[in-house]
Amino acid sequence: MAAQVSVAEIAQSIAKHLRLLSGQGIAGFDCSQETQALLKQGFHQKGSGPKAAGAGLEAEALSCTECPLHKGRINGVFAQGDPESPLMLAGIAPGMEESKAGLPFQGEVGGLLDNILKAMGMTRDDVYLCNLVKCPVPEGELPAPECLRACSRFFRKQVEAVRPQVICAFGQITAEAILKQDLPYSRVRGQFQPYLGMRVMPTFHPRELLTAPKKKRAVWQDMQAIMRALGKPLS
Repeated sequence: MAAQVSVAEIAQSIAKHLRLLSGQGIAGFDCSQETQALLKQGFHQKGSGPKAAGAGLEAEALSCTECPLHKGRINGVFAQGDPESPLMLAGIAPGMEESKAGLPFQGEVGGLLDNILKAMGMTRDDVYLCNLVKCPVPEGELPAPECLRACSRFFRKQVEAVRPQVICAFGQITAEAILKQDLPYSRVRGQFQPYLGMRVMPTFHPRELLTAPKKKRAVWQDMQAIMRALGKPLS
């Protein structure tokens, strides 16, 4: 049974999110009738189905207390980028740098990912970035199975809301958690796999490339396969 979340815990999560926005220079929100009408118009134009469910799902995920990782949460890390993008890039879990920023893929790993996207002719605004687990994991550790199970429903709903054409799964643990396949990673990596009517491309995590730069070529080949699948021009 899912753990009950108290009103106080939800309020605390909202307060943390507002402090994050304040630190980014956002002092308030325009709630005039004109702005609300424009927002409603925009929602109707883009559809109020699964895409619009993302906001409610984010609030639910970032107030979750079902596994011990929530105790180290400064800010939950839900996603970044365009929820309308045909390409989702998924990692396994954020670290403390990501939790402080409230955004996925920070630091050296984030810089390397930005370079990969640049080589693809894209930026973070052109893709949808997320992790399977939404709370930070201590440096050098992997999320425990109970934490993967707790967050799996959020990730599945996230995928169903965004409905990308391709999901790039960074790292072996990420691919195994998504696909639930017991196959050697050498046979899965670089090959499109089916998932909920979409295609998953397992590849090495950018963090692996920091210590094993020889893997960069394989990752770039996988990115090129993704670009071809999306009908994007190759540089």
